Amino acid sequence: MSQRVADEIRITGLRVLGTHGHLAEEQVRQQPFVLDLTVRMDTRQAAATDDLHETVDYAALAQRAAAIVHRERYRLLERLAERICQEVLADTRVLDVTVGITKPHAPLGQDVASVGVVVTRDRDDLR
Repeated sequence: MSQRVADEIRITGLRVLGTHGHLAEEQVRQQPFVLDLTVRMDTRQAAATDDLHETVDYAALAQRAAAIVHRERYRLLERLAERICQEVLADTRVLDVTVGITKPHAPLGQDVASVGVVVTRDRDDLR
């Protein structure tokens, strides 16, 4: 019996300006967000052929995630992370994805470095 291969493709520290947050002030001004994405898939075919079309294109993945953060608006980081997961899982080769979103300048009224969420979704979550 063979085990399911789950290689990882990672993008860390993707910085994007977006307009997300629960407070009224967060809904009218852009602020920085930092994304970390981990995509699990079988990369053996890409490794064997050295062909970009056999794997997830890192540049395209970063561009799609950044476009969601920059163009769409959500009140919760959880919803933003879910939306990015849905976009990544649209590629049927992806087994699962983990999206971490950090908000460095969250207006909490407390001295914190950042707030954030980490969401993991797999193919079954699309149903």
